[in-house]
Amino acid sequence: MNDVFKMLVDGINAQPDLPQKVKPGFLQADDAFGLYPTKSGQTVDEDFAGNQEKRLYFEAAIRTKEQGLGNILMWLVSTYIDQLTDLPSDSFRFLRAEATSEPAISQADLQGYVVYSFDFAVNIMVNKYQK
Repeated sequence: MNDVFKMLVDGINAQPDLPQKVKPGFLQADDAFGLYPTKSGQTVDEDFAGNQEKRLYFEAAIRTKEQGLGNILMWLVSTYIDQLTDLPSDSFRFLRAEATSEPAISQADLQGYVVYSFDFAVNIMVNKYQK
C-alpha cells in the first residue's frame, strides 16, 4: 500500500497552483504540510481468486499561522481527490477516491498556529496471492 501513498504525494505535489509542497508523514512542530495514513485500511470485498478491494484512509493537514494558506491548500487537495480518476500501478488497480470530511480547522493553539485538515479514502483492488 506504500505505492498508493507515494503516488498520492506525487500527484498532490504536481498540482500547478499548489503554494507549498506536501511532505509524506505527520506534521512537525513548525509550519508543515503533511500527508499520512490514518486508520488502518480494511478489506471491503474479496472473491475466491484472492482479489481484494481495499479501502485506505488518509489525512492531509497543514499547521500554519496563515489561515488563508491552510484553507487554500486543503481545498486544492480536496479538488485533486474529487477529480482523481487513476493512479497507474503494477501492484494495484485504482478504483476510486472520495472525501470522508470537508476541509476544516481542526486545532488552534495559543501561539497562533491553526491546523487545517482534510480526510479521504482511496479504494484499490489487489490480489493477495500475487507479490
